Amino acid sequence: MNALEQTYINIKQKIFDSKKLIELYDELDSKIADSMLNDGYSVDVIKQAIRTENPTLKNRPLAEVNVYIDNHIKSDNTDLVKTNIQHPTKSAKEAYKEKKQIYYYRFDQLFAKYDLDIACTLAEKGHPLKDIVSTMCHCSLFSTHIRDQKNITKYVDKVLANINNARFFRNGKVYDLAKKAYIKRANDIIDKYSAYSKPNFNSFHEGVVVISMMMNDHFFPEIIEQVLRRNSLFAKADDMYVKNIMDRCRAVKKAYEDIDSVQSPKNVKNEHDAYCFFAGEYMRHTGTKILNGRDEQRIIARMFAEKLPEDTIKKALEASPVSMEPGRDKNKYIDTVITLVKDKYASQKQYAEKQLPLTKASYIEKITRLDKFLKTKGYIGIEKNRSYYDGIAAKSLLNEHQSIINIIEVIAQNSPQAFKINDNPNKTPESYAKWIVNAAKKAIQKEKEILNFEEIKIPENTSYKQLKNMGITAQLLYLQAIKERLKVYPSLSNTLTSAFIDKDALEKIIVQHPDVDKEALYQVLCQNSPRNCMPGISEAYPGHVMNKVNERIERLYHQKATAENTQKNIQKEYVKQCGLATEGVNVDRSMMLAQDGRAALRMLMNNIDPADIKNAIATAVKTVVTVAGASAIIGNMGPLVYANEIVKKAQAVQNKINIIADYVPTENKTDKTVDEDYIEKLQVLYKQKHFMQSSMDADVMKQMILENKYPVNDIENAIRNNSPIAIEPGRDNQYETYILNKAKENIEREKQKLEYYKPVPRLEHSDSALEEYKTQQERLINHIDLPYTDFMDILIVETLLAQQFAAKDIISALDDSPLNKSDKYAENILKQAEQRFTKEKEQSRDNVYVRTLTTITTTTTKTEL
Repeated sequence: MNALEQTYINIKQKIFDSKKLIELYDELDSKIADSMLNDGYSVDVIKQAIRTENPTLKNRPLAEVNVYIDNHIKSDNTDLVKTNIQHPTKSAKEAYKEKKQIYYYRFDQLFAKYDLDIACTLAEKGHPLKDIVSTMCHCSLFSTHIRDQKNITKYVDKVLANINNARFFRNGKVYDLAKKAYIKRANDIIDKYSAYSKPNFNSFHEGVVVISMMMNDHFFPEIIEQVLRRNSLFAKADDMYVKNIMDRCRAVKKAYEDIDSVQSPKNVKNEHDAYCFFAGEYMRHTGTKILNGRDEQRIIARMFAEKLPEDTIKKALEASPVSMEPGRDKNKYIDTVITLVKDKYASQKQYAEKQLPLTKASYIEKITRLDKFLKTKGYIGIEKNRSYYDGIAAKSLLNEHQSIINIIEVIAQNSPQAFKINDNPNKTPESYAKWIVNAAKKAIQKEKEILNFEEIKIPENTSYKQLKNMGITAQLLYLQAIKERLKVYPSLSNTLTSAFIDKDALEKIIVQHPDVDKEALYQVLCQNSPRNCMPGISEAYPGHVMNKVNERIERLYHQKATAENTQKNIQKEYVKQCGLATEGVNVDRSMMLAQDGRAALRMLMNNIDPADIKNAIATAVKTVVTVAGASAIIGNMGPLVYANEIVKKAQAVQNKINIIADYVPTENKTDKTVDEDYIEKLQVLYKQKHFMQSSMDADVMKQMILENKYPVNDIENAIRNNSPIAIEPGRDNQYETYILNKAKENIEREKQKLEYYKPVPRLEHSDSALEEYKTQQERLINHIDLPYTDFMDILIVETLLAQQFAAKDIISALDDSPLNKSDKYAENILKQAEQRFTKEKEQSRDNVYVRTLTTITTTTTKTEL
């Protein structure tokens, strides 16, 4: 055992509370014993296996151990052994160890914080990260109990991926940083609405702040708890209040960890896993870190679309981190969001059923016309490649905004090709139709990418290698070639799935640039060609599509506005939307401007008549005009005037949302105005979530400040003039100032994170320097939300050196750097990284030498945890 390993062991024995490990084994031993009984092991050998393989039983009195073991083998399950005819081939000890490995994630959850803390301590003492990685593999708390090398490798990589965040907070005054973050976030909530004030700050808002500090700022719960005890803005905060808040927030954080652990349908065993899978898929697709009620509606809608029973969905929502938030009535929340999604889903289904005959007639007409056209030209007809022409018809129906559900049903029932696959038990007419529709959607997406592509200037007589150094990739050449042809022949935009489009584009690229990377060009065709997305193109294509459609494109909902027939139904809808506007949180009427504004906007989005919305709001307001908070807001307006103002403002918000959603940038325009740039950037974020929130404005402001194209005052004016959120009912007239401060805070935090950031050498690193460079670059970009700089390249190259990649391979990898614009760039970056790497090694040796001289070695042998 070397000195670093001994140091690691000494630290972990000091910081870890063994009671937590005892509690974990107490939980797992019952499950392991039941499983071993079911496999045919006798009670006696199971007892012996627990006695010898559970490390927490060592050095405990024999009588206590016997009681423990008896408590973990259920008497009503021992009969399993008598009837079980299995004859286990492994020893009971090996079986126990093997079954314990199944619960590796529980040990991960218990130990990750402590092993990360040890790694930070060692890094601060000057030990190289590479040595820390190796030592953690052998000496971590996790590896003491989980011996599977694959799980150890994943664990170490996962823990050390967080070392930059952890060191960032450790190098500062953690408590002071946490206190500052708490006060800032809490005051942001108070300042968010003009009608809000400090006395209204409650447990729900406290939970919002704490969860954000946990998930976004990565403060440890223990630090946050200290901050709350001394600084909570809740007027009646006491020890019990803080304990309850932290208990619920820890449960929320655990729920997010559970979501992250279920990334494949194969891992879904029960309702809890089902929620985690669908929620995780949504979060990864939209880039969401913390869910809210609107996110949850889309997750539930997906579950309904997959035909999960309502009772199953309701039970699955028990795993929802949103439902667990402090200040939220869990049952009320679950009932509210399920009711809303169910009602919306039912209305869409009713509309789809009404439109089904029209969809069917349109599909048959298109297929018949295609068949007739082919035969007129002397071809066999659509039957030669029915799946391809089903895709053409589906694409046309999608462009006509027909219901996706109807298109699937029509193809499943009317395409002969759908029935030819019935002899394959893994495919049905419905799965065939879904495959067709998803392929068509993908083709439409690729067509839009081509049509919206802004042409670039490509110098004449330039080699592909020179173009690549300028940042012009094979993908850009492909898009440019097609766009240039469309410029000459605009009518070709309707035939982008035709074979000659790809053929002519590739030929043009190869003729103009003979040194083009053919493999790169092939990959571009696979990833960007509309035709390659269509069904029936090649034998490999269906598998390619089916792998890609796992990340589903959110369904496009189209429905005809349905007016409510009576005021009673409208009033019921208003009450439901008010509940949803706060997602089950009880708020006082001082927040009624925001609550009523959101409810009105939701109803407008559902195509409910504005006059009916006004009447619903006015009717509700009449019942609260005597409440102090409400009367102060309404004043002398009266319920109808108040309701009219709310709806008018909600309509203004809706108009701005529609402007953002429908905005089409001017082609080939290089001199964008600040307003155009803001709208384009906000549109990108809106398309990810399909709703607006203030954090999107902060993100856009941050981007525009960092790009440094416009004065900050102009950006503030752009937000004031164009942001839907800025004019929400209840917002004050300083919204853009709030957004500016938030953006500046985010920028400063990212700069601080970069100051402490150091890429972590990975155990499971790529054999290729280029692939490892890309992986480390992706990690850095995901961690630091700032424009890419040469310093970032230096950090990455320093890690590649630590992983012993050859200098020539590193220089070659740097060809892919977005900053590599000159022949000497890669060499300069490598030189600077080598200087830093050498300096750190020398510092590490000096630190070790000093510690050796100043340390009196007293070796004490302790039993590992």
